[in-house]
Amino acid sequence: MRFFAIVGVIISVVGMAYGLNFFTGIPLAIAFLVGASLSATDPISVVALLKELGASKRLRTLMEGESLFIAVEV
Repeated sequence: MRFFAIVGVIISVVGMAYGLNFFTGIPLAIAFLVGASLSATDPISVVALLKELGASKRLRTLMEGESLFIAVEV
């Protein structure tokens, strides 16, 4: 089962990264970072990482809201 989760996250990260790069033109390295943070299977870890890195309150709130939206969707 872990194999499918890992493959799913990798596909999601790569898909988001190339999509962001294609549609917005942001550098691929940045697009991979965004894709990795949005594709995480545990949004709490992403929010904790943002707090540790000193991200703005607005960015943390957006990520928390997005994770709640996905939780309600499922």
